[in-house]
Amino acid sequence: TNDKIRNLLFEKEGKTMNFITTYTAHAPYSIGDVQCRETLTENELKLIKKGSNEEELCVKAQARETDNFFHKLIEHLDKENILDKTIIIGVTDHYAYGYSNKEKLHALKGTDDPNFMNKLPFFIWGNNIPKAEVTKVNNNLDVLPTIAYLFGLDYEEKHYVGKNIFDPNYEGFVFFPDHSWYDGNIYYKDGHVLLGEQVEQEYINSRNKQLRTILDVNDKVLNTDYFRILSTK
Repeated sequence: TNDKIRNLLFEKEGKTMNFITTYTAHAPYSIGDVQCRETLTENELKLIKKGSNEEELCVKAQARETDNFFHKLIEHLDKENILDKTIIIGVTDHYAYGYSNKEKLHALKGTDDPNFMNKLPFFIWGNNIPKAEVTKVNNNLDVLPTIAYLFGLDYEEKHYVGKNIFDPNYEGFVFFPDHSWYDGNIYYKDGHVLLGEQVEQEYINSRNKQLRTILDVNDKVLNTDYFRILSTK
């Protein structure tokens, strides 16, 4: 099966893009589920039989399997002499919310706020390329325009809700399903500043207006099937 997958991914000519979704770290974290059962070592299986925490061993083993995937991927790219011509982008869509020990999750995340629990890894890696770290807050909406910029793709910035996070003018702004928002300093929720120094009401109003505009434009695009109409012009 692995050979078939490798052939699908790499037996192509010219520039290619592959999209891989990994399910190995997904819940449930139980030996009864194939995701855990196939990733546990013999020693870990023995520990479970002796009464060790099955769920904790499963979640660690499944996370390790995802790490092993990246390890094997890099090994294969190097073997095929295409490592230096490859960029790997990793984006996480959610944390391990299926793990039952919420106290431990809160301790590891340093928060029990549902919005801040979703602070997740996002990396862009290439062999021997200069290192850069973006400390401004960003979210999944910013991934596509950022990639489009880095690869020099022809794209209209105004057609994206997200922003290129490498743009010097990028301010850093994320919002959540409950319409709260965070700019890296101020966390505004339910009409109150919950984190950060107090700021002028004018700033709060401007950010709230920014969020309302984003949501309004997004709704109108979906309700009017805007991009289908645009493509026919």
